[in-house]
Amino acid sequence: LYLQARLSLQSIGALRSAREQLEAEALLTRAIELDTNFAAAHLERARVRLARFVSSHDTGDANLRGLQGDLTAARKMMGDSPPLLTSEAQYAQLVDFDSARAFDLLSRARAMNPNSSEVCLFLARHLSSTGKPAEALVLFERAANLDPANPVVVSDWAAALKMSRKARESLQISRDFANRYPGRITYGSRLFGFTGDLGQLEREMIGDVANAEDQLVAQFDLLRFSGRLDELARRLDESELTTVRQATTGGF
Repeated sequence: LYLQARLSLQSIGALRSAREQLEAEALLTRAIELDTNFAAAHLERARVRLARFVSSHDTGDANLRGLQGDLTAARKMMGDSPPLLTSEAQYAQLVDFDSARAFDLLSRARAMNPNSSEVCLFLARHLSSTGKPAEALVLFERAANLDPANPVVVSDWAAALKMSRKARESLQISRDFANRYPGRITYGSRLFGFTGDLGQLEREMIGDVANAEDQLVAQFDLLRFSGRLDELARRLDESELTTVRQATTGGF
């Protein structure tokens, strides 16, 4: 159950919907019910709840209390371990807006395990968001070398290169990864962002999406960017949905 949740959250081919986040949380809750001392499951559920908070899918007090409870439970069982420190750093950065504490926690995690791709990734994200892009890029590359099949790492690295105006490098690593692992990264959205070419993005969007809302969200920007507004309006009407999530290609 734990591994199913981990794998489902690693996919970034499309935006993670509120439904997908809830499904992952339910898997982890079942894992914890089977083994209340499963520290990694508590930690992963905390990360899901944090993702729901920062994506605005659930900013309520109950979700935050659950997140805090999972972090507390994980700390009792895991102690000062790098995976826990990175999660506490994310909480400090994204909930409390305490960049100094986040950096301290990440630095401690890196001192304990400098060969952790996860630690390198989280520290790179932090450095990128606090105005240190050159240092961040070094760590993004190291994280990618340590975990070359992880789409989250490569996507973040490509985004950081884009923000640093390194267009050629950003496209190159995105294209190389997409060639090795088709469908696991939104290379089409990055190509469109640099060139205006929608062909690759449209090919990535082709597929069976059972949920009507997820299908509409996946197509929304594609139809908008290509000027097919009449088709977009028709799909909105045909969906009979009363609400549609606000989303955009790439997760921003």
